[in-house]
Amino acid sequence: KALEAAQILVSELGLEGKLTPEEFVAEREKLLQVHFAKAELLPGVEKLIRHLHAHKVPMAVATSSHRRHFELKTTLHKELFALMHHVVTGDQVAQSKPHPEIFLKAAAMFEGATPDPTTVLVFEDAPNGVEAGNAAGMQVVHVPDPNLAAADKGQSHCELTTLEKFKPEDFGLPGFP
Repeated sequence: KALEAAQILVSELGLEGKLTPEEFVAEREKLLQVHFAKAELLPGVEKLIRHLHAHKVPMAVATSSHRRHFELKTTLHKELFALMHHVVTGDQVAQSKPHPEIFLKAAAMFEGATPDPTTVLVFEDAPNGVEAGNAAGMQVVHVPDPNLAAADKGQSHCELTTLEKFKPEDFGLPGFP
């Protein structure tokens, strides 16, 4: 998919003869190696994960990122992400978001019976993820990038400017102390 996207980009930007799609992908990968390894947590993430873990709320990650990129993005946060029951990455599913496959697969991997989708809470930053969570029949909290166009917002059960404003009790979870 990266090469297909690079082909479109090179063509649309009129870069043929100056940069091949393969060169673009190789350069992009070098930059991702550097920048993803320095990724910071969004405000409120650590507090929320530790709180839910302390209350034995099962958690998983369902990310469109491929495993190698997920590992890079979480380099500085391995201990925190170890609190997750499991991680499902984009290279483990046939269809990417907005298809609900990744969320349904993540829910099915919990021990015991697969939870009723209506009891699953999804945290998303991207419109495709919000759409996927909704299609899976799950509750969706959207924490969009502040630069996201207004037209791409408003399709979730709850929209927050930061996870620091999340109130677990609004979703039947134990509240913060």
